[in-house]
Amino acid sequence: MWIKELLADYLATTSIFEMAFHRQIAKNKVTDLSPQIFKHLLKIWVLEYPNDSNHWRKEINTWFYYINDIRLKPNNKKPSKQELYHWLIFDSAPHYSIEYINEVIETWDGGEYETIRIRDFDPAIVLEQILQVINQVCADISVGKFKNINNYL
Repeated sequence: MWIKELLADYLATTSIFEMAFHRQIAKNKVTDLSPQIFKHLLKIWVLEYPNDSNHWRKEINTWFYYINDIRLKPNNKKPSKQELYHWLIFDSAPHYSIEYINEVIETWDGGEYETIRIRDFDPAIVLEQILQVINQVCADISVGKFKNINNYL
């Protein structure tokens, strides 16, 4: 019995075990925010509703500031640009695509934003623009240079 406890204590103090555990927690924190970030960027691009635009930008900033504060153990480093981007786009649910954008817009049009005018837009272009913004933000977060989402829009 004491050998099992000794081994568990040893594994808990190794950097490999600690880093993997904390990396997964960091990944979960980022992937949990991904749908909100994506939808708020989509709102900025397609909804003609200036009253809430600043509100959406503030929320996006809050989420990116939260991601900006994430460090990985054992050496207290930020996740790389590639890790952040992968977590935000590929490891989160849903899968971001033209079809996803069309589904979200259709839901908004018949629901909470049915009285708001939707701009004419090409979903492929909007998707590309959102992915470019997220990529640029990830690059800046990875080196501690993210300041405000307005710098990317």
